[in-house]
Amino acid sequence: MTPWPPALRQVASSCRWTPALFGAAILFASYNGNSQTASVEPGYEIVESDNQSAYMRELPPRPDKIVDSDHSWALDPEKAKWSFQNVSKILPTDFVSRGTGPVLPLSYADTGVMHESFTAPDASKHPLREILHELGVDGFIFVKDSVVRVEAYYNGFTPDRRHIAFSVTKSLIGSLVGLLVHEGRIDLSQTVVHYLPELEGSGFADATIRQVLD
Repeated sequence: MTPWPPALRQVASSCRWTPALFGAAILFASYNGNSQTASVEPGYEIVESDNQSAYMRELPPRPDKIVDSDHSWALDPEKAKWSFQNVSKILPTDFVSRGTGPVLPLSYADTGVMHESFTAPDASKHPLREILHELGVDGFIFVKDSVVRVEAYYNGFTPDRRHIAFSVTKSLIGSLVGLLVHEGRIDLSQTVVHYLPELEGSGFADATIRQVLD
């Protein structure tokens, strides 16, 4: 597989990708911090931390450090540190081509938001960098106006690795469909098979686009 470009700096990268493994954390926000002139050069950082999983580290792994396809791979916080970056080694996955259409390059600008402090429920203030570490976040990207303002990777995660995304895909697909509806290219009242005839005879055969989105 062709590695992803740093920060997914193309909205649809030139590699093949699995929607369920899209990324670790994606934030589209309205932060108004001061930014430098945008650059086309990537400005991401990779931070090693002590949050890396102790599972599946040896060869062969010790019996008490094995992650398999039982439900604990997602429910056990310690196992999840490993499995969220390696789900294709646990469950069947596949790649979906992004197609051959054009891509939109993203530029970079440093906002300094990583050093901004945010207020916790107990009224204490903590820098974003500290919050990401404490939450065990593997990857973080903040995009505004097609400009990458912050991008960072932790716990052994890097820009060219895949990560399970769970319901992040719902927000991503919902946003893309909304754009297509606005452009008049998708009718929410049409059936799914109108656009994807390959699904004829499946459980989606009679469902409309609106029903699937709901």
